[in-house]
Amino acid sequence: LVMTLGFMLVIAIQAGLTLARAWLLSWLGASLSAQWTSNLFSHLMKLPLAYFEKRHMGDVVSRFSSIHSIQATLTGSFVEALLDGAMGILALVILCVYSLPLTGFVLGVFAVYVLLRCAMYRTLWRTTEEQLVYGAKQQTVLMESVRGVQAIKLANKQADRSARLANATLEMAGRDVVVQRIALSFGVVNQCLSGLLRASLI
Repeated sequence: LVMTLGFMLVIAIQAGLTLARAWLLSWLGASLSAQWTSNLFSHLMKLPLAYFEKRHMGDVVSRFSSIHSIQATLTGSFVEALLDGAMGILALVILCVYSLPLTGFVLGVFAVYVLLRCAMYRTLWRTTEEQLVYGAKQQTVLMESVRGVQAIKLANKQADRSARLANATLEMAGRDVVVQRIALSFGVVNQCLSGLLRASLI
């Protein structure tokens, strides 16, 4: 009976923390999104004219739109890091009381995971940057084609425009696949290491 009540208490605490984290992420996401978008637009309007002359409209729009993905990533990572870090420290303290060798093993597995993440971070950063570049090219081709559709039809350049858009789309899709594969690899490594830790605890 005591073990049953203990497991029920652990499940209730876990559910409460999950709900609190979801609510906090949702509230922070909505608040920061509105604030950051307004601030970015105000900053954009203060930039010199030379900034806009050197860039295509698609590039500017893509950079402005990318704030949503950046904000979502920062908000999610920051809050999750705080909550998961607090729970991790608590679990580590309990584990230290239970067994110091087991604590050392857990820290070793965590160090391996951190090293793997750092090794793949540069590739992920470069691929994400290329993804934004090709997304900007795609939007630029689309906007210029819609704006100059009459001239394109008169010059019979529809096939050329379609090829440009297709090339930019394929390049961006290729970067999407790489980013998804890296994220999948992180998930698999995390799952394997978590399973190893659970097996060691048993």
